[in-house]
Formats: sequence, structure tokens, C-alpha cells
Amino acid sequence: MKENIKEFEHFRLYTIYTTKFKRCGIEIHFRNPVTQENLTNLTALLPLTNRGTKKYPSLKEMNKRKEYLYGLVSSCYINSVSNMFDGVIRAEFLNPKYVEEKEYFEEVIEFLFDYFKEPLLSEKDFELVKDELKLSLRKQQENLSSKAFLESKKDINCKLKLNSFNDESDVDKLSLDTLKEHLQDILNNYTIDIYIIGDLDMDEVEKVIVDKSCFTNNPINEFEFNDLVKSREVVERTSTGKFEQSMIVYYYSLEGLDREERLYKASVLDDVLGGGLNSLLYKDIREKHSLCYNISTVFLRNYNLLRIMVGVDKKNIDKAKERIEYNMANLDTLITESNVSDAKLNIINSILSSTDSTDYLLYEADARFCDILDPMDVKLKKFENVTVEDLKSILPSIKEYSKYVLVGDKNENN
Repeated sequence: MKENIKEFEHFRLYTIYTTKFKRCGIEIHFRNPVTQENLTNLTALLPLTNRGTKKYPSLKEMNKRKEYLYGLVSSCYINSVSNMFDGVIRAEFLNPKYVEEKEYFEEVIEFLFDYFKEPLLSEKDFELVKDELKLSLRKQQENLSSKAFLESKKDINCKLKLNSFNDESDVDKLSLDTLKEHLQDILNNYTIDIYIIGDLDMDEVEKVIVDKSCFTNNPINEFEFNDLVKSREVVERTSTGKFEQSMIVYYYSLEGLDREERLYKASVLDDVLGGGLNSLLYKDIREKHSLCYNISTVFLRNYNLLRIMVGVDKKNIDKAKERIEYNMANLDTLITESNVSDAKLNIINSILSSTDSTDYLLYEADARFCDILDPMDVKLKKFENVTVEDLKSILPSIKEYSKYVLVGDKNENN
């Protein structure tokens, strides 16, 4: 692969030349610091822009246009990256070399830029999006894991605790005029980064994107993608919900780790704890003591938080909490060469298996550019070199941060 970054007056262009794929990929990132206002508005604006443009004023017309563009696939979504809002419009399209139409690539770029330049933003579609957002909120409240995750975030002192909407009344407060204003905010104040990958003439790519660009006022900013929490007195809280099962959510802070320790040592520790059927928590809490249905852990490196989620029967809550705390208090003796080796193998195999797609390579390019990941060869080597002693060296930094339990009570009165 051959990669290049070029900065223009109002956007950056990152090109990745490779002959590995017959299809090509593009992502347009627009970033700004996270606030409740931009999170709320953009959560509604993105699906609205995906429902129609002035040229193709309905989902049906947009889908017909995508088929005409040889099955172009596009989507809009939000990446949660600590203290920064990262909105993305992405698409996968056929390599222009296999297309007879000479203007094919220009039409692809024009179609995507119309998401920003000429979205329809109709009142009818706005009401449909509001209904979809409300339905999503209901599903979150009716799903044990989603409900527990959302509730547990309330006890965290960082941007991670922000939710797009707390309830349906927040959706009702949206206005179409406000969303239109926020679209103009994107076109004037958000930093734009464009990534493109494929077997393409990158000089021609640059020329087309510059010519078609709708970004004429945007600043080029550098961002730090971290919102690191600090240790504090433990917050412990319980609530109830209409569920058959219960959910335990623990957060541990790992204050004081540097970038290398967060990227590698803490990531391997995460896999040792809850990375699969051979993980410490799974083997102890589920297999040995038969206390739970499921266990998952994730290390949120941009917040230095380790999250543990355990699904249990109501009667086993206290025993499961004891086992979580026992394991976390005795990691110095529980971490072994065997489970560290298994964890590293899991991580490395996962990385290698994901590289066979344009979307992962685009994700990785952006993550490297934002300095939240290292290049492929570097990170594979560094994961391979993590030792038992490395993991034990970061154990003193692990502190209990919060404990939340969602008690399942299917007969609860709401």
C-alpha cells in the first residue's frame, strides 16, 4: 500500500493506494468537541440526511441512484471518540476501471457531497426520523444490557456519560430549523478529513474532490482524543427494571498509564480478564461457580476505564460481585504465562483477520492519523512483546471507580 496525506485550505485528504480490492472505499469525517447540543442534533441530522437529497428526494430515489452507481453502498454514523464528536459518511463503490461511464467517479463524489450540500431535510422525513429515534430509545430501555450500560454511565465524570437523548421528551424538543442550522455549522466550523482507498489514480482523485468539494469555510484543527478520568471515591448504586435477569456493571480506573501502557499492556489485561471462554472471569464466575449467563470486559483506552459487565440471576448478585472483586484483588497471582499468551493470540488473530476489508483499513488509517493506534506492523510486534511482568507492572494503577447493579424484577411497577 502507498499512503499520502495532503492538507488543503478547508479539508485534509488521506489517500491509500492498493490493488488488493476490486471495490473502493471513502469516508468523510467531520469533527468537533463533544457537547450535549452537537451530540443531540447530529444524532438526528445524520439519519435525516440519509433519507433524501434535492436531486434524489426520497429513499427510493436515493436507492435507485445507488444502483445506477453500480451498487454503491453508503451510510452515516457517529464514532464515539472520547472528548471529540466524529461524524462519518462512508461509501463503497466499484473501481472506475471496470466502468464504461467516464464520469463515474465524479458522480460518486458528487452524490456523497450532496449529503452536506443538498440534503432534502423535509418535514415529513423529520417526523419519521423522530419516530425512529423514539423506537430506538424504547428498545434500549427494554434491553437489559443497553439499559444497564446507559444507567452505569451516569456515574462517570467524563464525556462518556453523555447520551444523545435521555427520553422521548428530548426527541420532541428537536426542531427541523435547528438541524438545518447545525448542518451549516458542519459546513463552517467542523474539521473535515477525507479518506479514500483503492486501485485509483490518486492525482485524479485529488482533482475531482477539490473540484466537487462543498467545504469552503472549514478550519483545519488538530485534536487530542482523550478524556481521561481520575481515581476517586467509589460510587455504588442500584436500580430496578422489568427484566428476567439482572446486570452488574463495574468500572475500574487505570490512572497514570502512558499511551503505550494503555494501548498494549492494558488491552492485553482486558483480554485476559474477559476475552473469551478461557478468560479469568468467565472460567471463575461462570464455569467454576455457575453464577452468571454472560461476562464481557472492555478497556476504554481514551478514558483509562476498564468496564466489566456480568449478567446474573437476581439471587446471585452478591456472590457474583464477590467473585469480581476477588479476581480483581488477586490479579498478581491469577495472571500467568498461559492466559497472557492466549490473550495475545486472540488480539493478534483478530487484528489480522480484520485487515481483509476496505472499511477496516480506512478505520485504521484514521486511528493512526488521530494517534489512537499505531501502524499495523508496529502494533503487532508490540502486542507480541507484552509479558506477564508488563501486566503486573500496571496492576497498582487499577482502582475501583463505580459499581452499578440493575436488578431484574419482571413484576416491577413503572
